[in-house]
Amino acid sequence: MTGCLTKKRVIISLRRYKSASDVLFCTGFFIYVVTLIMDLSMWTFAEDGGGNSTASAMKLIRYLAYAIMAVKIVYDFSVEYKNFKYLTVFAGVAGLALLTSKNTMIVFYFLVILAARGVSARMIISTALQAQGLTLSIAVLFSQIGLLVDYITDRSGRIRHFMGFQWATTSALIFLYMVFEYIYLKKGRINIPEFAIINIFSYYLYIMTDSRMSFLLVLASTLFFLAFGGVISKKRKPSFRRLFTWIIIAMPWIVAAASIYLHKIFIKGGSLDKLNVLLSNRLNYGHQAIDNYGISLLGKKMVWIGYGLNDTGKGTYNYVDCSYLRIAIEYGLIFLAMILFIYSLVIYKAYKNGRKDLVWITLFILLISVTESRLFNFAFNPFMLLAFSSLRKFEVTRKAQGSEV
Repeated sequence: MTGCLTKKRVIISLRRYKSASDVLFCTGFFIYVVTLIMDLSMWTFAEDGGGNSTASAMKLIRYLAYAIMAVKIVYDFSVEYKNFKYLTVFAGVAGLALLTSKNTMIVFYFLVILAARGVSARMIISTALQAQGLTLSIAVLFSQIGLLVDYITDRSGRIRHFMGFQWATTSALIFLYMVFEYIYLKKGRINIPEFAIINIFSYYLYIMTDSRMSFLLVLASTLFFLAFGGVISKKRKPSFRRLFTWIIIAMPWIVAAASIYLHKIFIKGGSLDKLNVLLSNRLNYGHQAIDNYGISLLGKKMVWIGYGLNDTGKGTYNYVDCSYLRIAIEYGLIFLAMILFIYSLVIYKAYKNGRKDLVWITLFILLISVTESRLFNFAFNPFMLLAFSSLRKFEVTRKAQGSEV
């Protein structure tokens, strides 16, 4: 009799962990991430710059993902929204950015954020890792055995394999965020075999794609967590001094201001020339974008043209890799401030819940966003969603299971 009661209690606990809300969101989010990454692959590439049948199918399937997440929002309608005031402000700012930038993707970003409210942070990151791992492994494998086009460029002696994607850097960037997600799921602790396997594959992508920054960030982050992961993952209350804590929480604003300022003051032949060369001319392109388009409070409609295969023949290169500058130009300073506030909220929640590993992962993401444009792109970077998720849900449920068993 006691055994039956114990078994029943464990099942009830498991049901609380895999709630309908979590399952609905993770199902929709998995489809969302897979289809967005597929949109960047050679499966959806068309020589004439238009779409093909696969691209159309991905778009339709992605609408299914939005519908599933909308059902999750409706399902939770009776639940008190703890972050409702933040979501209301975000909706207002996003609406203004939508009117000025004319980028309808903001509507869908907000839908995903709203759907992520209250979902287990661990499930969000785990879902993203699985979706990214599936699409990346298939694209890389198929491109190397001839089932998918592996486009190769040779620009000034710099040979780059696109590994089944429309951009040379895509595969390495996806892998970088997968490493961050894996470290988060491991609570900041990785061992030597994991370090070796991760960096062997990272080096392979570096040799093939020549994506230097992603390779260096993978190496730096895995070295850091290999050396200090066991220390920062110990369960204890945050013991940092108040001033240092506020500095860490302010890091999104500090990094954003510094990176935009560097682009603003860059002059050819000046003191920042060596840094510009190291960053593959990114400071120069950013400075030109500021001169040509300016930075406003509400942003403006932009068409970014880079070195991707889908950009061929569209016009003069004007791509801005710096996430902070890109958001400021296209969506405006008010919208950028909202994004920075959300990242500060992620850091604050991580401190509050004793997840110092998440704090450091967020700092690495802020750093890579100086030279990459995925700070606000959930297909690559799901960590922004943790501002509205539940960081404690998984741990509390596991404790409940242990006590009931």
